[in-house]
Amino acid sequence: MKLTKKILFETIQQVLLTELFDTSDAYDFTLKQKLEEDDYAGVIYHFTAQKTADSQPYEYTVEIRGFEDSDMMWDVDFHTDSIYAYGLTGEMDLKVYMTIAAIVRHFAFEVRPTYSDDKFSQLEKFYGSAQREFQGDLRRVRIYAGLLKRMGAINVETVRSQIEWDIPVVPSNK
Repeated sequence: MKLTKKILFETIQQVLLTELFDTSDAYDFTLKQKLEEDDYAGVIYHFTAQKTADSQPYEYTVEIRGFEDSDMMWDVDFHTDSIYAYGLTGEMDLKVYMTIAAIVRHFAFEVRPTYSDDKFSQLEKFYGSAQREFQGDLRRVRIYAGLLKRMGAINVETVRSQIEWDIPVVPSNK
C-alpha cells in the first residue's frame, strides 16, 4: 500500500480521535427525568462543566426525545444558558463533547431498553445538530461524528451542522 498524504492525514485524524475522545473521561452527569406517553418518550440529563479550577462552571442540559410520527427518531438537544459558556469552541473544552457522547451512549444502552413500548425501546435512529458559533465552521459536527462512530454508531451522516446516526438495539436475554 502506498502511503499518500490523504491516507496519512486520515490515519493521524483517527488516532487523534481515539486518544482525545475517550468517553470514560467525561463530566459526571445525572439522569433527571424519564418520560413515556403513548406518542412520546424522552429523558433529561444534567451536568456541570468547568474546564479548570479557576474557570467559571456552567450547567448543561441534554434532552433526548422521541415522538411517534412517520419518520420516528430520537432527537438529541443540548444547551446551556450560562454566560460563561460563550466561545467554548475557542476554549476547546473537550470533556463537554465527551460527556454529551457518553450521555447518548448511556441513553442508548441503559435507558432506551427500559421503555415499555417497542416503538421507543426498539428505535435505533438518532438526530442532532452541532450548532456552531461561526457560519461555515463545521468542527463541532466533525468531532461529534467521529465520537459517535467510535462509540459504535453506524450509518453516520452529516449535512452542514446536522447529524443522523443509528445505534443498534442490543438483543435482550429474555
